[in-house]
Amino acid sequence: MKRLSPSWFFAILFCSAFLLNFLWESLHGAFLYEGIGALPAERYVSLILYATSVDAVLIVAIYGLVSLVSRNMRWFEEKKKTPLILFILLGLITAVFIEIRAVYFQNRWSYSSLMPMVLGIGLSPLIQLAITGLLATRVTQNIVRK
Repeated sequence: MKRLSPSWFFAILFCSAFLLNFLWESLHGAFLYEGIGALPAERYVSLILYATSVDAVLIVAIYGLVSLVSRNMRWFEEKKKTPLILFILLGLITAVFIEIRAVYFQNRWSYSSLMPMVLGIGLSPLIQLAITGLLATRVTQNIVRK
């Protein structure tokens, strides 16, 4: 990876995470959550943009935390297992916290009957941050190389 200031790296990571999460949220939002598909278009887009922004910020924060713990901002490029496992675990733990709080304590959303469930949590949101975070990291790495 070329030498790039951390600010630029994290800006590119945010943009990559935003685009990937926008796609993820758009594809599953209308089908796997109750009532979201019935929202007026401007409300639906606003909701998806908000959720996507939060997802992108969380991915940048998780990447930054893993970089601090491993004392290496380029941990992904070096393909070491410990930071990778930590990234995935932090993504899963964050998702569990968000889903339990939003679904069971705040009643902010509910799952449709199409949502596959794992221990009372929707599978799609459970794996989203880990998967889109790893993909965004890979995309960012490829962009930085060019």
